[in-house]
Amino acid sequence: MTRYLVVRGSGGMSNRLQAVVAAVPYALLTGRTLCVDWRDSLYADHERNAFHRYFELHGVPFVAELPDSRDVFPEFWRERLALPVAVEYLFDNNHFGAAVFEATRIDLGRTNYDHEVAVFWSPDISPLARALPLLGGISDLAGRSLEEAARAVLTRHVVPCAAVREAVDAFAARFRPPVVGVHVRHTDLESPVERIVAEVREIVARTGAQIFLCTDNLHVQRLFSRLFPGLLVTEKHLSADGAPLHGLTEGVSSERKGFEALLDMYLLGRCGHIVHYTRSSFARIAILSGGFAPDQLTVVS
Repeated sequence: MTRYLVVRGSGGMSNRLQAVVAAVPYALLTGRTLCVDWRDSLYADHERNAFHRYFELHGVPFVAELPDSRDVFPEFWRERLALPVAVEYLFDNNHFGAAVFEATRIDLGRTNYDHEVAVFWSPDISPLARALPLLGGISDLAGRSLEEAARAVLTRHVVPCAAVREAVDAFAARFRPPVVGVHVRHTDLESPVERIVAEVREIVARTGAQIFLCTDNLHVQRLFSRLFPGLLVTEKHLSADGAPLHGLTEGVSSERKGFEALLDMYLLGRCGHIVHYTRSSFARIAILSGGFAPDQLTVVS
């Protein structure tokens, strides 16, 4: 009997991608077939599973369609697995407590689940730490740090699709090192813009670096354009009223917004230095995949 590991979507692009990164070694460890379920409307149009529109999975068995089974653990999902909804909407965004974790996702430190379908989700890669000590003998991920293992998964197993890779390569051709990537989230989460600007000014004064900006806020983008001539930004829909990029916007494709988020995310990883706000996870994938050293990061708190 084929057994499956279903990874549900939760949070923004970085959150849900980190969950996939955590799940891949567990799938390899247990011989489960991976199913990443991103049918919710955050990045999917018409309830299509958006994950495979963005990513290729290498070296791990996977299916794109949910398994049709009632042998599901945790039991919470037995009647809910088919719902095309992100985890947080099942809990009115109150889903980070230990009780919810226990009731809605498997423990990656346990390998003795007998159910046909096991369900997992996470806002970050931290659950992978539970699986790493179990990987000896089946994967060279064993013995690595959490960050090293995550980078290996991102470079070997969870690869952006050809369209994303080509778009990243085309835009990165405009980079003239040194390039500093700056992420400023300033809609539903307000980054300290003045402090970030001060850090970027200091780096530019010292190095003459070119600036690549990722932001979800039109006014922040206009500010940086005035302050830093030659600023590089990708084209994307930015709401004039400051609405979050990942919210539903009439007339704007959710899948397109996901593509734009990934373009910014992987371009950040092409920069030589990253400036970002500690409370936003967006830069996390860029940092993990790029293998940035501490002196290549400026974290603003």
